[in-house]
Amino acid sequence: MPLLTHKLDVNEFAIYSLTQLIASLFGTVFYLGISSALTRSYYDYENDQMRGSVVYTGFLITCFGAITQVVVAYLFRNLISENLFDSDKWGLFVFVSLIASAIGILTQYLLLYLRILQKSLIVGFSGLLILLGNFGFTLILFNYIESKLFAPVIANIISQGLLLLVLLFYSREFFKGSFLSHELKILLKFGIPTIFISISVAIIEWSDRLFIKEYLSLGDAGIYNLGYKFASVVNIFLITPFVQVWNPIMMESRTKPNNKDIFKYVFKYFYEIGLICVVAASLILPDLIYLFVPKEAYQKGIEIFPIIMLGVLINGLNNIVSAGMLYARKINYMSFIAYFVAALNILLNFLLIPKYGYYGAAWASLITYSSSPFINYYISKRYFEFEINWIRLSIGVLICLCFVMNYTLLEALTTTLGIVIKVGILSILAIWYFRSLPTEHRLKVYSLIRK
Repeated sequence: MPLLTHKLDVNEFAIYSLTQLIASLFGTVFYLGISSALTRSYYDYENDQMRGSVVYTGFLITCFGAITQVVVAYLFRNLISENLFDSDKWGLFVFVSLIASAIGILTQYLLLYLRILQKSLIVGFSGLLILLGNFGFTLILFNYIESKLFAPVIANIISQGLLLLVLLFYSREFFKGSFLSHELKILLKFGIPTIFISISVAIIEWSDRLFIKEYLSLGDAGIYNLGYKFASVVNIFLITPFVQVWNPIMMESRTKPNNKDIFKYVFKYFYEIGLICVVAASLILPDLIYLFVPKEAYQKGIEIFPIIMLGVLINGLNNIVSAGMLYARKINYMSFIAYFVAALNILLNFLLIPKYGYYGAAWASLITYSSSPFINYYISKRYFEFEINWIRLSIGVLICLCFVMNYTLLEALTTTLGIVIKVGILSILAIWYFRSLPTEHRLKVYSLIRK
């Protein structure tokens, strides 16, 4: 983000952001839900050879989806550009972005397979490769490409392509498997409904930018998107790593006798640690953002990121509370919930953005994200229920909300004094939280520290 905001003006950044929206929507459809279905089907088999065949079958379907995406992208590139930007000028840019998305479909599938195998080293290396590759190639291409917009997208294609080769090498064992025609139906039956869930999620994540573009301006959509991207830091550093580890464990533990205790403590520590992270981000990140994003035009978007970040965290609880529906394969229920939440988000954006601008969009996101896990849990507990301390959760969210809404109060202080106070607040919160843990859990923490 700092690199892009240095090289692109707000309108160019908005074009880049909205094109990524389309790439996200295409990827959501053409991955065919197979990544979501794989973990469920993989553990239906005890035999390693059959598991490898499931992965091989899913990979072939995923390749078909990625190739189809590229073909459709080429055919409709100019039409998409005209609808988004009132001109076919950006048709080629749309096409190139969708190629990057198609390669990403394949890399994500292979990464999921390696996470199932608990190949943490190569998975971690993959994230580092993408990070350094995107940054390094973008920096180089900015000096050689006349249209700066293409630099980050082409850099992503190069990085994803290199990563795909690496992942194919480390995943080569599943190519020894065979195509399972009966599993094809099972994977698609589970996966296709998740496409609609993913589309609903994409609508929730991106519809606010389209409303802002219509009611405010294209540049405002870019500014808001920057704030949203910084809010997604909690997704990158907490939710996504958690999901990558948790999803295989969740599926594997569905038959264990103590699984309700596992869910109870995973839920508790996920949201409690997450709330502390959101408070820390609301106190620390603004100073870093101002440092790395010096263009004043972009800095308006910084004001709304803590509100959205809290919503993103709460929405992350869906990965835990939806277990019952996943166990029972009630994906249609999850689809209906996703439709309802997406409709709620569109309604809130329609009502709040014209009146409150950026803040209306941020609060629409928080309300929408907060409603989703409660609805999911209410339906999912029919099939699998575990204990949740709703009072403790509510108190934690309210405390966090106080910091999120008033994070600018310390901005008027001198830099040194402000840093001291912020560090003091975070230290007090950390100590208070640690002392609130059950005794046996504190002892485990002490034991880990000694080691």
